[in-house]
Amino acid sequence: MNFLKYAVALSATAFLIACDSGTSSSDSPYGNLKYTAPLKKDGMEFSCDVYATGSSATLIAEAEMFGSTLKNQTSAVWHSDGSYSVTVNAQYSGMFLMDVESECESAKRTYGENYVVCNEDQILADRRVEKEFARPLSDSAIQLVTTNFNAGCDKIREGVQEQFEKMSSTPANPDGGSERASSCDVDVVGNVITQKIVFPARTATIVYTHNGSYVDITETYTGVDEMTLQSVCIAGKSDPDLSNVVCDIPASTIKSTSSTGGAPLESIVQYIRDGLCAGLLGGNITLEELWYN
Repeated sequence: MNFLKYAVALSATAFLIACDSGTSSSDSPYGNLKYTAPLKKDGMEFSCDVYATGSSATLIAEAEMFGSTLKNQTSAVWHSDGSYSVTVNAQYSGMFLMDVESECESAKRTYGENYVVCNEDQILADRRVEKEFARPLSDSAIQLVTTNFNAGCDKIREGVQEQFEKMSSTPANPDGGSERASSCDVDVVGNVITQKIVFPARTATIVYTHNGSYVDITETYTGVDEMTLQSVCIAGKSDPDLSNVVCDIPASTIKSTSSTGGAPLESIVQYIRDGLCAGLLGGNITLEELWYN
């Protein structure tokens, strides 16, 4: 299974908002604050603000999750010569570095390959539309972009809230439902992380060996029958984010390799300990989800 999958589930795809072309005063250089969508839960924090001036609209979204950060600034600007441009500056750190490659491809599809530059921790997009093809500047044009940004904030917030709830030790359904882990312990020796997840009738021990750009993963189970392990093996081999999947069903062991995108060891440890373990203890993340989703 890809135990790192929830680290990249808080994808920045929704941050890369394309533009078709109650206000309070603000000292922001981006103009007046038009909309805000904050969220905070269990050490995770998110904000999304929309600003506007007479000739621009700007969305600024930030997420912080277990020491990893993701920030996006998207601006739509009308220029004095009548042209119109959209710029994006998305910055990633920690576990979110695992997002950069896929988000770069998403940005290229949205804005065009020639208008996007991707680095290991940043995505930049800059597309300008000349006057004869640009929507003319007007209050309604600014309002349209602002409305789109507001809707974008709501969409991002909804996805982030779902992710925050997954990574919480507070059960989503206190009265029952998903199986909760009895314990989830994480030990680190050198570049090797060992996570032991104990359920009432089964145990999973996952060893992650961090090798910079990739991590080798060894899963060992007790209390899981061979038929289930066979299906987990098949699911792992079909997962595009995993490679070198080798299954030893009699030994109840599955090995695989996953890219880290350059995420440092410390960020992966914090994600596993404070995020993945919390979700498993709260029953908000199950082994079945990690195996098959």
